[in-house]
Amino acid sequence: MSVSYVQTANEIVAGAFRICGVLAVNQPLSLDNFNDGLAALNALLNAMMEEDPGTWRMTWGTQTFTASSAVSNGGSYYRCIRGHTAAASNEPGVGADWTSYWYEDATVSGSAVAWALSTVYTCSGDFTFTAAYSVAKAFVRYQNTDYPVKLAEFGEFLDTAVLQTTQAFYPTVANRTDEDIPRVMYFDRQNSSRLFLTPLPSSEVVSNGVLHLLYVNHIAEVAAVGDNVAIPPAWVRAMKYLLASDIADEKGVSSERSARIQAKAEALWARCRRGPHTNNSEVKGIKPCF
Repeated sequence: MSVSYVQTANEIVAGAFRICGVLAVNQPLSLDNFNDGLAALNALLNAMMEEDPGTWRMTWGTQTFTASSAVSNGGSYYRCIRGHTAAASNEPGVGADWTSYWYEDATVSGSAVAWALSTVYTCSGDFTFTAAYSVAKAFVRYQNTDYPVKLAEFGEFLDTAVLQTTQAFYPTVANRTDEDIPRVMYFDRQNSSRLFLTPLPSSEVVSNGVLHLLYVNHIAEVAAVGDNVAIPPAWVRAMKYLLASDIADEKGVSSERSARIQAKAEALWARCRRGPHTNNSEVKGIKPCF
């Protein structure tokens, strides 16, 4: 669904105040009323996005991989499996929690550097994707082949990650090999849009593979009078009524009028969520000829 920027924040807020009857036609908004309306508008946008009613544009994007940090410590070599800042508790081979952050791997000896406290270490299968509010589909393109990536809930992702380190999880991938290609993803929207992949991509996949994502854009809050509100044209009227319903009590609108506004807002909301497509398999009002 494409997004059309058809009205500014000022026009949406002013329309809501006129619906409430507290602003006359062509009367400008006061600064206080605009600030109140803007706060309510941003709260409404965030609430609508949380419910994901199909308002927001979905976009295909790409993410290149970055090699996981490799370190040496105590004569052994380790590859980072979880991004973190180095502390005594996660010191590879020593710290109480080191296995949650490192994987012993002698193949990284050529690129490893000495482990050091307070250093930020990164993982190729653990990064932020701040452009996305939610992810719908994903695949890895590697050596001219597309490998689908399954989106999983957190519990399923953890179970999968454990399984992939202990047995042959895929017919062509036994345990962990240099040909590991991510096949399962968990997207943590509440933790700074953090994205986790398993298996971790091998150095070959990091160098030559690309992660493709179909995601919902993370919409920015409206900040100023002239900012455009990123909603489809059909949603503008509904947005004004929804906003009017939210601010009616605060602005002293009568209970009778508030009820009418709320009913209209709910009807427009339901219509927009249904979308433009209806069942036209029957022509109404015309009797069949046979």
